[in-house]
Amino acid sequence: MSSSAYGLLKTQVFRFTKDKRGVSAVEFAFVFPVIVGFVLTVFYIGVGFFGLQQAQNTTERVARIAYTMDNPTANDIQALVASNLGTTLAGTFTPTVQLIEKYGETYADISIDYAYQPTIPLLPEVSYVFTASSEVLIRDIP
Repeated sequence: MSSSAYGLLKTQVFRFTKDKRGVSAVEFAFVFPVIVGFVLTVFYIGVGFFGLQQAQNTTERVARIAYTMDNPTANDIQALVASNLGTTLAGTFTPTVQLIEKYGETYADISIDYAYQPTIPLLPEVSYVFTASSEVLIRDIP
């Protein structure tokens, strides 16, 4: 290799190492997927907590309504749960109502299972099942 070609190559390499144009774009390309993944993860966790809160509020609301009813059956309370539950952003609700005898009285155990499977980027698939429940005294109003 001649000395002039070597000098030209050395000059081009030196110029390339000193050129800083595009560095911000490359750094952004590295950081952007991490930021998007973090934002989506926070969103999916928020959706899960919202569904759980929705199930808990429904059990408490139905328990208050059932307490004011005159000797409701499990089917009556189940219909109340279905009418008050609504829909969720993600996951599924599975309501159950059981009548329980204890302390010489009849109680209704109202529970809603909330199954949620978030799709978080770059993380393995996981499933969560949360249970929200309330218990209410069944009264025979004279």
